[in-house]
Amino acid sequence: ERMEAKYGRDSDEFKIRIMGGFPSSEQMDSAGWIPLITDNQITMAPDNIKFIGRKVLGIDPSGEGDDTTRWVMRDNFHARVIATETTSSEKTIARKTYDIIKEFELDPTEVVIDNFGVGANVKAEILLIDHTMNVTAVNWGDDADDPDVYLNKRAQCCFEARDWFIRGGAIFGDEMRRDITAYQYQNSISGKKKIIDKPRLKNRLGRSPDRGDAFFLTFYFGNDLTNRGFSNVVVNQTTTKDLYGAI
Repeated sequence: ERMEAKYGRDSDEFKIRIMGGFPSSEQMDSAGWIPLITDNQITMAPDNIKFIGRKVLGIDPSGEGDDTTRWVMRDNFHARVIATETTSSEKTIARKTYDIIKEFELDPTEVVIDNFGVGANVKAEILLIDHTMNVTAVNWGDDADDPDVYLNKRAQCCFEARDWFIRGGAIFGDEMRRDITAYQYQNSISGKKKIIDKPRLKNRLGRSPDRGDAFFLTFYFGNDLTNRGFSNVVVNQTTTKDLYGAI
């Protein structure tokens, strides 16, 4: 009854976990991978749109390899890459993050950084600049809030993003669109949703999905940014073609 109330009888979650069946997607490949978000589910934002209300910043850090550090900001309406750094260190990422927090007047706790590799030391570097900048460093492998459905926090964030698109969220940039549509998921034997691993994802794209990783980090706190301090901001839309029109 809990699964039916939360996801519905026609959902893959109900079919797999309760009925012992298979997912209904017709887009599954031979290895059992299903597109997380398809092209027709993505709405593109205009290039002149401004951020409104509460904002979350996702950071996918890199070192001196082929990857690139990306900063992606999202509000309740749209997301975009706001900064890029091709060669990074803990100190350069920390300094740029500090400047972005100041420029956009962000709550430091709503700045989310992948705590792997170079990212493991970025939080400490930011705190050396300003001890009040307590950003959120996360491990994608942590348990999901709903461990019955998602293998880990990474899978949960990715599905939060899919729900955000369905509700009318929009992104800016063809390369970010390409990153996002490369993500796939699979239902494990236990029925939990897991996201394609990074090596397979890089092979699909021919490069690292820096923009996509930073984008999905912005869903660490969920997809709805309405209810945390911006009660006067209008957030409802009429249709996906009228994303910014209030009901």
